Amino acid sequence: MSHSTSNIPILRTVEDVRQWRNGLSDPTSIGFVPTMGALHEGHLQLVRHSLSSQQNTIVSIFLNPAQFGPTEDLSSYPSTLESDLKQLAALDVIPESLGIPHDGFDGRMTTDSGATKNISDISAGAQESLRKVSAVFLPTNDVLYPSGIAAEVKDQRGAFVTVHGLSEQLEGARRPGFFRGVATVVLKLFLIIEPTIGFFGERSSTMSITPTVRDTPTGLALSSRNTYLSPSEANVANALFQFLHRCGKKLISSGYILAPEELSESFSPPLASFALDFVSINDPVTFHEIPAGTKIQPNSPIAISGAMLVHCSSGRLVRLIDNIVINHDLNHDI
Repeated sequence: MSHSTSNIPILRTVEDVRQWRNGLSDPTSIGFVPTMGALHEGHLQLVRHSLSSQQNTIVSIFLNPAQFGPTEDLSSYPSTLESDLKQLAALDVIPESLGIPHDGFDGRMTTDSGATKNISDISAGAQESLRKVSAVFLPTNDVLYPSGIAAEVKDQRGAFVTVHGLSEQLEGARRPGFFRGVATVVLKLFLIIEPTIGFFGERSSTMSITPTVRDTPTGLALSSRNTYLSPSEANVANALFQFLHRCGKKLISSGYILAPEELSESFSPPLASFALDFVSINDPVTFHEIPAGTKIQPNSPIAISGAMLVHCSSGRLVRLIDNIVINHDLNHDI
């Protein structure tokens, strides 16, 4: 175990995590936020949720090679470790039992009377209750994949988790091995850390706990891959989000599930370098694709997921994903 310049304990091995865990005063209250680094406000919101509800919060930063295909952007994925650690160290959150707003900590607390106070005005006792990130787990490939990790699935050795059914849908249909890699690393991390609760965002609807954090006012889902976009590309990258809303409105208007091919016709690329990869209509609980022609039942939520390809001016190909659930998200104007 070591400490970073931000004074957060850095854990690098399984033994480090076990020692840290054994030293906790309450190991029954551990929040865990798994990340691949290049942290943005979406990640930080997950950490705030954990700090608010759990006595201890641990964040992992690990760029998982098992979820990248041989032709995907593993080697060029953004790495901003020092910035990540500084952002995590700057977080301090009042426990929800003291009146934190449900939408995350914004520097104020809510009193029993409903009034709000700035953090600088609260009592010394309450300030002592502020929670900070307890530790950051920074494993290497050798720690999580002691047998090594080949780029091709057929060449990989060791135990892996295959999620039958889901692995062939949505992202899984277009990125073979993606869910296998995600499920494997999450299981490994859960077995090592033994958290009380894990915090995930819902930008990929098949890993949904905490609502997606979006750019204001465009609605673009925050993603580490957004850093690849030029300012002009980022300004119009909400095209996917807007397209999903148009799909939702078309479904509600028709009263029936429409074929993806029909929905795709309403995608309007804001730049010639933007292209729709896919759109899919699924049950938000089972993630099974809903056949075209199915009658939409009142108050029955439907997930609309999609991906968009951006041929960036830098020469990089970036793939952005998003989803909405109609009967909920369509209550908000675009």
